[in-house]
Amino acid sequence: MKSLIATLIVSVLSLNVMANENPRPELESAQLEQDVQSELQQASHAVVQDALHNLKPLALDTLVVEASQAVATHPES
Repeated sequence: MKSLIATLIVSVLSLNVMANENPRPELESAQLEQDVQSELQQASHAVVQDALHNLKPLALDTLVVEASQAVATHPES
């Protein structure tokens, strides 16, 4: 049990030394926010372009649709 505690203490001290020698890099939140905004704008632009493409008028022969009454097509009528 004593060796387990000693090993645990040495491991914790070793990890602390390693953390102090290799600090974590600072996160540039301003640059990250700018990158995210840029990606959101590009994605939004792509969605709008796709929607505009889908709204283009169809050929005249596809716009002609014959509508029937619901009573005539309903199986219970």
